[in-house]
Amino acid sequence: MKVSDYIEAIQAPEGFTKTVKEGYHDGVEHHTLHVRPGDTAVVIEKENIRIVFNIGSKKIDEYPKGTTIGASGHTLFKTAKGWHNLSRRGIDDAFYTDEKEEASVVIEREIARAEAAKKRSEELIDVPGLPFRIHPEKLQEVKDKLAKGKAHEFHPHGFGIGYRLAKRLSSWAKPAPPETSQFFGVRLVMETMDCD
Repeated sequence: MKVSDYIEAIQAPEGFTKTVKEGYHDGVEHHTLHVRPGDTAVVIEKENIRIVFNIGSKKIDEYPKGTTIGASGHTLFKTAKGWHNLSRRGIDDAFYTDEKEEASVVIEREIARAEAAKKRSEELIDVPGLPFRIHPEKLQEVKDKLAKGKAHEFHPHGFGIGYRLAKRLSSWAKPAPPETSQFFGVRLVMETMDCD
């Protein structure tokens, strides 16, 4: 199979559009610098779901000799707060596939993942004073844990800054924002963590 055949096999489902460009697409924007010749991005999208296939081929000199075509991709969904990516930036992509798996199966699976993630995202509650959200079902569990003096950590979806909250932490911990303490029902201190 050639890359052009693989691109042709990626068909947009009803209600979606298909865009093909040479280069790489990170889910938000298209890039052409520092990509291998022939690498191609295929974007399947509608107003609130975007699936990106970054396609490339690789020559294999060992058994079985030949060329293999693979794709890594990003699955995004849009809410009132903007686009959210199921990939973990700098860590891994939302999906990996190759010419052995039908593109329609990948698209169907990723649409289902995006719709489920969008639904779950709409149920989340903002944690006042922190750039994180929590599911209502998990909130009481975290409140109980913090009330017992245990720590709870919030980690970013990929690289970034995380937060550790507790009644007492190390000497370099600082008071958590008052609205965060009020939200969890206990006076808290916090530490930040570099998550990379």
